[in-house]
Amino acid sequence: MEFGNHNVIQYDHEKAKDLVGLLDDEPQFIFEAHSTDYQGRRPLRELVDDGCGILKVGPELTFALREALYTLDLIASDLLPEYGRRPLYTTMEGLMSA
Repeated sequence: MEFGNHNVIQYDHEKAKDLVGLLDDEPQFIFEAHSTDYQGRRPLRELVDDGCGILKVGPELTFALREALYTLDLIASDLLPEYGRRPLYTTMEGLMSA
C-alpha cells in the first residue's frame, strides 16, 4: 500500500489482507488512505471495504484546483481592470515560495 514520486501503485486487496486483518482485533480503528485520487474505481471500493474510512485526495486534485483558480484569476485580470494584475497567482506563488 504505497505510492512514489514517479509511479502509481494500484491498491491490491490481496496483498493487504494481513494488514486489513488487524482491524478484526481492533474494531474501534479505521485506516486512512492518502493520495487516493490516483486510484481507480475498483481499488477505491476495495480500500473502503478493507477498512479505509478516510480517503484523502492528494497532489492531482490539489494541482487541478490550483490551475483552475489561476485561470479564473487570469480571466478576471483580463476582463476587470480594477481587479489588478493576477493578485491570486502573485499571492499564492509568494506564499508557496516562502
